[in-house]
Amino acid sequence: MPGREEILAMTFGVVLFSLVVQGLSFERIVPKFGLRRVSDFRVRYERKLGESIAVKAALEELKRMDEAREVSKTVLKELISEYAQRKDALGEEISGIVGKHEEIRAGERHVARRRALLAQKSALFEALRRGVISEEAVASLADEINAALDALGTEE
Repeated sequence: MPGREEILAMTFGVVLFSLVVQGLSFERIVPKFGLRRVSDFRVRYERKLGESIAVKAALEELKRMDEAREVSKTVLKELISEYAQRKDALGEEISGIVGKHEEIRAGERHVARRRALLAQKSALFEALRRGVISEEAVASLADEINAALDALGTEE
């Protein structure tokens, strides 16, 4: 095939150039897309948080089973005690991780603020639905909450 060597050389050059450019820009691009490596302590924190959420759900289910009289009091006492101890231990472990790592603490603070602002907004609309406050009051207060939520979004 005529020109085969030139095509191979140009292809090799383009591929090499692409790899070099991508390699050099990778470090700057990754954070923009949120594709950074998750730290070991972050993984540990999220695992403990997930365990805590699951244990809390189990306790709620056991209480529901108690109210429905689906399991004997003896068995429920044992299980509730077991899960409550695990919940307390997980709470201490999570507090220890949060106490040692500002990144985790800042993340928790961010999530808690966002959820609190969303709860405020929801309460306003519920009060409007019940006729407790006017649309004007809700609109004004909701604007303030939306501004606070927007500000939180820029902190990420």
